[in-house]
Amino acid sequence: MSFIRSITLALAACAAFASPLAEAHASQTAAPTRAELESIVQAAYSADAPGAAVIVVLKGKTLYRGARGLANIELDVPLRPDSVFRIGSVTKQFTAAAILLLAEEGKLSLSDPITKFLPDYPVQGHLVTIQHLLAHTSGIRNYTEVPEWQPTLRNDVSVQQLIDVFKDKPFDFPPGEHWKYDNSGYILLGAIIEKISGQSYPEFLRTHIFEPLGMQSSRYEDLAKITPGRVAGYMPDKSGWRNADYLSMSEAYAAGALISTVDDLARWDAAIEHGELLKPASWQRACSSFALNDGTLTRYGAGWIIGRIGPVATVEHGGGINGFNAYVLRAPAQQLYVAVLANASPPQTPPQDVAVKLAARALGVSLDSPEIKIPAARLNDYVGDYLTEGKSVRAITRDGSRLYAKDGDADRLELLSIGKDLFEVRANHARFQFQRDHGRVVAVEMQPRILIGDRARRVNLQHHGAGSAKMPKGPGGEFR
Repeated sequence: MSFIRSITLALAACAAFASPLAEAHASQTAAPTRAELESIVQAAYSADAPGAAVIVVLKGKTLYRGARGLANIELDVPLRPDSVFRIGSVTKQFTAAAILLLAEEGKLSLSDPITKFLPDYPVQGHLVTIQHLLAHTSGIRNYTEVPEWQPTLRNDVSVQQLIDVFKDKPFDFPPGEHWKYDNSGYILLGAIIEKISGQSYPEFLRTHIFEPLGMQSSRYEDLAKITPGRVAGYMPDKSGWRNADYLSMSEAYAAGALISTVDDLARWDAAIEHGELLKPASWQRACSSFALNDGTLTRYGAGWIIGRIGPVATVEHGGGINGFNAYVLRAPAQQLYVAVLANASPPQTPPQDVAVKLAARALGVSLDSPEIKIPAARLNDYVGDYLTEGKSVRAITRDGSRLYAKDGDADRLELLSIGKDLFEVRANHARFQFQRDHGRVVAVEMQPRILIGDRARRVNLQHHGAGSAKMPKGPGGEFR
């Protein structure tokens, strides 16, 4: 269970850019056949296990819509393209859109302090704005990392009871100083939506987003209600698969409690593409990177992560919750949308991997960035031991004209130069961005497509203890 995913270095907006070369290449590449895309899905999921529903839309045309695997193992019922899944933290896109809708109506500003709407929230002397919550830069403790939350997972709770779990915890950092994935921020956004609108969060989304857009199968999950098409969720165990652990959806609330279909999510993408529901400027705000206090871009917008597939700029987000895993991806300039919804956590293949492969094939681009040759002598700049935020050591070594990264007992990974102080691992497309201070390499940020925020400070282990580096933490907790 944990709420997120993602990304690489590129910066983009919903009306995102791609290089002229990338656009020209994509436009000249013949669209793949349905069979070519289906082969990617079939290779990822077995017919006799939990699987996924998938949709690929390019310039308004559905290139692929299908499903592979079982909706219910016990009844041997196959998944269908219109099956209903939990979407985990893809929920955050809808929470963010609701906030932007209220902003357009003049009922709030992103610069408003949250105490304007939640006057009793203990901000501990900090100025916390709505923008901080949207961007995961508030410093408020992520409630899914709070130990006392774990025993409550089966309990139905009120919004206030959920806020009580984290409201008195010390801030992880001053607002705007760092980026850290934070489900608590989106819980507070849900509470603000309710305070301003006078409606419950589920009711607001139903009346202001789902019904206006014709998203008939999307809603806040109510486990007591009969929901046509809803599939069972699974987790792996030693014997194969088991039913997913129970989770009250009130525990996920505005950070991860929605259910949907790939068809509804494609309708959501069409609304973004055509400027429905929100004004174009608001959609662009949702899909543009927020900045920290020092101007550093976070590569996170409002419910969207800024990414890239080869030369193509993307915005993406994942979602994982008990029994389910999801990934959605847009390449705005190319008008591509991919959604993969799986009914296992973790599934046989991460939906993110499937979505990226489908997108690359649909666009006719390679996932590998061109290698840039650099002088062998410069490789020594990067060699050394780096202390990760988890207080383990990442070793960067040189073997002839190649660099390698190694964490503990893990296999070493070959690093290929693809940009200024930027290296890529071909096997998994993880990226290592080295950071300099006055010309000297002092840190490295690992940027795999499955994690944000794994940073390591360069240390001389002969002179510094293992706790000498103090870095902001990456995402954690239960919903991703």
